Amino acid sequence: MGYTVRRLSSVLGAEIAGIDVAEVGDNLFNELHQVWLDHNGVLIFRDQRLTPEQHLAFSRRFGALLPHNLPEFELPGMPDIFHFRIDPVPDDVPKERSIRNGSGWHAAHTYEKELSGASLTYAIEIAPRGGDMFFANTTAAYEALSAPIQRMLGELRAIHRRAGALVHKDGDDVWAEHPVVYRHPETGRAALFVNPSFTSEIVGLSADESKAILGFLFQHTARPEFTYRHNWRINDLLVWDDRCNLHYHLSDYTGGGRVVLNRTSASAAGRI
Repeated sequence: MGYTVRRLSSVLGAEIAGIDVAEVGDNLFNELHQVWLDHNGVLIFRDQRLTPEQHLAFSRRFGALLPHNLPEFELPGMPDIFHFRIDPVPDDVPKERSIRNGSGWHAAHTYEKELSGASLTYAIEIAPRGGDMFFANTTAAYEALSAPIQRMLGELRAIHRRAGALVHKDGDDVWAEHPVVYRHPETGRAALFVNPSFTSEIVGLSADESKAILGFLFQHTARPEFTYRHNWRINDLLVWDDRCNLHYHLSDYTGGGRVVLNRTSASAAGRI
């Protein structure tokens, strides 16, 4: 099966054309998986025609599927698919986000002990304007730091909470502890592993120390030179690695069109 690979930016991402992911066999998947790693874990497959079953089947190639823990966004009969839908609104009225944890820089499932290795989002319907997805390469962000800062961060661990970095509701707290610097098990490269949506504190530091270090890292990771902006097309399948990327989904949909996206996440343990 012939296909082409086009680099999307100097820092991350590749566009794959000429492949129907529903027909990908083991050998081709292994090739594509290496392309994915070589481009910092962001691939765009154009012009797909995926049923929910095919979406699930391709996602499982990356690992066991992770529950998204938001039953109100469950695709009926398919709890492993996060189904995001916004119905049309007038052209001059920006659409409001209806996902509690979708806005702001984050990586999926960092508040869980079992990490997400891959997230796969399929664009079924897209509004005429808005809704772009940003990605930040946390490996490049780490490698741009000075050696003394890298050594210091390498000794630290942080708490990630589902309730978020700023809100903690007693009795409704899901959290996990992870290293501030994550060593990718497949590439061996180090990446920053904190995000402003879920990372609440650094273990063993005072509140002021933790706030200062995390604030610097959040700002540093989002620098333009580490980021790529994706403009959706209908039938895009976007696959990214949550271990070495943060993402940010803009909520500026306008133009009256309906937005329908299906997303899955696969465990990081899948290919270790």
